[in-house]
Amino acid sequence: MSDVVKYTYLDTSALMRRAEGIARTTTARNAKIAPVLGGIFSDPTRKFGCSELGLLEFHNTITTNLRSNVNSDWDFQWWNDARQELLEDISSGKFTVLPTPPKYAEHVMSLVTLATQEHGRALRAWDAMHAVIAGRWSYELSADVVILTSDDDFDKALAVTNFGNRVTFENLDVLASTGEGLDSRSTSS
Repeated sequence: MSDVVKYTYLDTSALMRRAEGIARTTTARNAKIAPVLGGIFSDPTRKFGCSELGLLEFHNTITTNLRSNVNSDWDFQWWNDARQELLEDISSGKFTVLPTPPKYAEHVMSLVTLATQEHGRALRAWDAMHAVIAGRWSYELSADVVILTSDDDFDKALAVTNFGNRVTFENLDVLASTGEGLDSRSTSS
């Protein structure tokens, strides 16, 4: 076993895949992702971070899912269990909540503008925000950080940063071979 720490930033989609995986019924995608996440979260070499804004986005999304009636198992018990699991991980120190850096809005807008003007790529502000926070964490730690995500376009966020190889990403669809999201792009090429 390696004692090299693997700093892992959790974007909102990673937190959502975990929450959706604890519902009594789940999608085929989440059924494949759940054991991968279980292995990642039980890996003693990993140290986890997430952002304050990611927590707000997570809470908003699970609350929206609760009201949506899309999955009858996304009920109050599921909503409460998903919130409780996350809060316990924060309380126990398993997850570090990273503060929003100063001037993050300007940095995010600059990345979105750079992606559009110079690279002709669409970059969502939330993905840019997660990249900014993960990048700041990397520099504070003087260590590499991997962003754990199920977003299929996170490469766009990292392509326009100056983090070099200090911030990379792992995609849950690819790790779990779901054939969806980024994994569908990589298997169809």
